[in-house]
Amino acid sequence: MPITIPLGKGSRRLEIKDVELELFKEMLIHRVMRSRDVHAFYKTLSESPPHTRSITKRLTRLVDSGVLLRMDEPINDTKPNIRLYYYKLAKRGIAALTETGSIKADEAETIYRQILSLKIPKPHNLAVSSLVNNLQIKLMEKNIKNQHERGGTWVQQYQTELPFVPDWVFANRRCTVFLEVDSGTEQLSMIETKVQRYIDYAATSEDKIMVVFSIMDTSVDYELSADRSKRIVSLKESVPPYQHWPKNLSIYVISAERTPELIIRMFEDIEPLSDTERGYVLENWLDEWKTHCPNISTTLLERASVYSDTGVKELEADLVLKVEDRTELRTIGFLYGEEGSVKSYQQIRFNHKRIGRHQGRGIPLDELIVIYLDYENLLHDVLGRTFLKAWFTFGETWHHEEETGRYPLMLKPISIFRKEWVSFE
Repeated sequence: MPITIPLGKGSRRLEIKDVELELFKEMLIHRVMRSRDVHAFYKTLSESPPHTRSITKRLTRLVDSGVLLRMDEPINDTKPNIRLYYYKLAKRGIAALTETGSIKADEAETIYRQILSLKIPKPHNLAVSSLVNNLQIKLMEKNIKNQHERGGTWVQQYQTELPFVPDWVFANRRCTVFLEVDSGTEQLSMIETKVQRYIDYAATSEDKIMVVFSIMDTSVDYELSADRSKRIVSLKESVPPYQHWPKNLSIYVISAERTPELIIRMFEDIEPLSDTERGYVLENWLDEWKTHCPNISTTLLERASVYSDTGVKELEADLVLKVEDRTELRTIGFLYGEEGSVKSYQQIRFNHKRIGRHQGRGIPLDELIVIYLDYENLLHDVLGRTFLKAWFTFGETWHHEEETGRYPLMLKPISIFRKEWVSFE
C-alpha cells in the first residue's frame, strides 16, 4: 500500500508507490544497486511499465527529496563524460521502510550510517547484486515466495561456525539454494575445497541443499566474454564424484544468464526430478519413438547384467535397451539430461566411457541418447567434450517430425565446445 512521507518544507509530501517500497526492500538487502537494475525493477514490476526517461525523472525526484542517494563513476578512463550510476537508500528511504515495518525503529539510525559510508562495490559484488536482482524480479513476477540474503548476513543470522560463506542464499519451503558467483579468477583447488565443505555441510543437514556455481558473463558484466564454456567445464570437472555426495545435495555449474531460470525450476519443484519423474520423461520419449518408427523393436535390459558390479550404481544409465531397427541391433543407454547438473554431466561421462568397451563382465554400450526436459535446457547445457556416439535430444522432439519412420534431428557434439543438429543414424 502506498505511503506518503513529509519533505520538511511546509506541507510538502511525497507519495512512495508500492513498487518503490518493494524496490527499497531490495536496496536494503543489496545496499547499493546499479542504475540498470533499478530501471529493470521499475519496468518489470510496475502496473504500467514506464519509459526510461520517466524512470530517470522519478529517480531524480527521489534523490532530490532525500529518499535515495546517487553515486556515479566514469565508464572508463577514455570516456570520462559517460558515467555509470548507482543508488542506495537515503534517510527518508530508511524512514519509509521503518514506517512499513521493514526496519525496526531502533535500528534505523545504525542502518543509515552503515549505508551512508558505502562506496561503489567491486565488479564481483556488482555482478552478484545484478544477478540476484534479475532473479528476484522473475520470482516476484511468478509470485514465488522466498527469503534471500547476502551469504554473510545469512550465516550471521541463521548459522554458526560454517566452513563457507556463499555469495547469496535463497530459501523457500522446498529447498535452500547457495549461490556462488564465479568470476573465473579463483583457482580450481579452491573450488574443490569449497565444494567439499558443502558436501560436509549437507551431510549434517536435513534440508534439501542446492549449490549453484554461476559463471559471470556479459549478462552481469559487459567486459566479460559471452562464452564461458571452458570455465563451466573446468568447474564441473573439479567436483568430487557424485557417489560420495549426501542424497540431499545437488550441485550445478551454469552461466549467469541461465542461473535465474535454473533456480526458478528448483523453487517450482521441476528440477531436480525424482527417479520416477525422470522415468516418465524417458518412457514418453520412447513411446513416441515407437509410434513414429513402428519397425523398431526394443528389449529392456536389467542394469545389473549391463553394469555388473561397478560400485557406482548412482551413475548408471536410467534405462538400457537392446534396439533392433530392421537389420541393425544396438545396445543403447538412455539418460535424463539436466542443464547445469554436475550429476548429469558425470553420468554422461561415466556411460560414454563404456561405449564399445568390454569391461570383463557386463555388456558394453553402443550408443547413448540423452533426453532433456525441454529445448532450452538441451541447447544451453555445456558438455565440453565431443562424446562420440552420443546423441542429445529433448522431450518434445518427436512433435517436430511428422513423417512416419523418419528420425528427428538431434544435437551432436562435433568438437569440444560446438554442437550441430544432425540426423540420428
